[in-house]
Amino acid sequence: MKINHLAHISFRVSDLEKSLYFYETCLGLSRAFVITLGEFGPQLIPEDATPEEAAALRSAFEARKDEIGIVYLNIAPGQFIELFPGDPLLDRVKTGQQNGYLHLCLEVDDAAAWREHLLNMGANVTTPITLGCDHAYQFWMTDPDGNEIEMMQYLPNAYQLVGK
Repeated sequence: MKINHLAHISFRVSDLEKSLYFYETCLGLSRAFVITLGEFGPQLIPEDATPEEAAALRSAFEARKDEIGIVYLNIAPGQFIELFPGDPLLDRVKTGQQNGYLHLCLEVDDAAAWREHLLNMGANVTTPITLGCDHAYQFWMTDPDGNEIEMMQYLPNAYQLVGK
């Protein structure tokens, strides 16, 4: 079991176009791929949402399904900066967000083994392992201060490895 490298660091940005100008033009990073609201939004609907709330959120994501939800920018092979545009729709499913740091993600060789290890060590693992729309297994935890950490295992067809 090992951590391969830092997979990505994620930021919520107030103005996506200005941020893309900064990262792409000023820093010279290239765009790896984009994930739309329609691709990942429905995964964010809280399990405790009422049927009416869940239906309204599904409808909202469907209406905006082709809009940008996440932009991945290349840093090095398999390493990215992930930009989330500030958006009231996303605020409805993930409350308490502000512009700036959201989470860091560590790419691991075996998500199941890592999750089991962390649970055995008493870490605050907050989710089961799920398969993301980017074709990577993922689960979440927090550090002792509540900072979110995503653990991700790329599958051979993961967007992070082969593009989209």
